[in-house]
Amino acid sequence: MHRSTAVVLGLAAFGLALTSFVVMGTTRLVIGPNRAMWLAAPFGLLAVTIAAGLFVRLSLAAAGLWPIADGDEPGPATDAK
Repeated sequence: MHRSTAVVLGLAAFGLALTSFVVMGTTRLVIGPNRAMWLAAPFGLLAVTIAAGLFVRLSLAAAGLWPIADGDEPGPATDAK
């Protein structure tokens, strides 16, 4: 995992959490609170899952057990010449 990938995943988790709140608030006015909760739950669950996975991954990187590659280092997708 590159550092930029971690940033993108963090922003994705934040965006999904924000989407969950927006879906909950707007659909609550139209279809009621119970159905709004069911519609917003997948976004919130996905946001929490991504954030928890990213937390574990970055904690392992901070402990030195699974380092994160910088953007200028060759990774598995690029060939070092």
